[in-house]
Amino acid sequence: MKTSKISIVIIEDNKKTSSNLMNWLFCKTDLINLAESVELAGSMVASLKPNLIFLNTQMSKLGVDSILIYKELSPNSKIIVISDESNLDEIATCVQHKADYFINKNKLNKEMAFSVLEAYIKTQKSNDSIWNFFKLFNLEKEKECKTISIIEDDDLFSFHLTWKLGQTIKNNIINSYTNADSFISYSTELKSEIVFLDYYLPDSTGAKLVDYISSNSPSTKIIIISAQDDPKIATDLIQKGIYGYIIKNKNWENKLNEYMYELNI
Repeated sequence: MKTSKISIVIIEDNKKTSSNLMNWLFCKTDLINLAESVELAGSMVASLKPNLIFLNTQMSKLGVDSILIYKELSPNSKIIVISDESNLDEIATCVQHKADYFINKNKLNKEMAFSVLEAYIKTQKSNDSIWNFFKLFNLEKEKECKTISIIEDDDLFSFHLTWKLGQTIKNNIINSYTNADSFISYSTELKSEIVFLDYYLPDSTGAKLVDYISSNSPSTKIIIISAQDDPKIATDLIQKGIYGYIIKNKNWENKLNEYMYELNI
């Protein structure tokens, strides 16, 4: 069944990649346009203002800076970067340049393309970032995987945390949320074994969400992440039954590694 209202522009000069993408996506929507040059891409994005842009940043000398140009031409478009490279520095730079998701070409397949469309549809309901609806970098599920939720309104910190959690041998299912409401709305779909929870959120506090999670899923391990090194807050939350507490300082990754080892993440 076609999702006919979703319009797509593919900015890619590799014929195999663009051909595969078009063939997969035509199963879902007819509104697909291909730009094989930077010049054509600019005019196409400006005139069509598509819902989704699949962008090869290596086509332009501007590299990842081209993301900002297309965002300016069409502010509401979701940009999915497709690249041969997938090192942490490049991905983090794409996130900082307001890319909505990043896909390594070697992992680009029909399932991934369909998942992008599904994630886009969810963003329309929640006004959240598209990559928050993905289990980053690996969509395959295994029986021994753990289901993890991250509730964090700092996109860059959330990205780094997700990256760290995704580097283990197991195929952990990682879902990210930027506020309490979005977590509560979607958490009923997929129960989390572990929750990483920012103490200060735009619409709630960690204490309130700890109570909510504990009431609805008593076995869930909750790890608070906070920029505040406040012993009273930590003590109060420990009394509520949280598993751990990570302070956002230069040593936060060391503490995370300890919890990952303890919980076999």
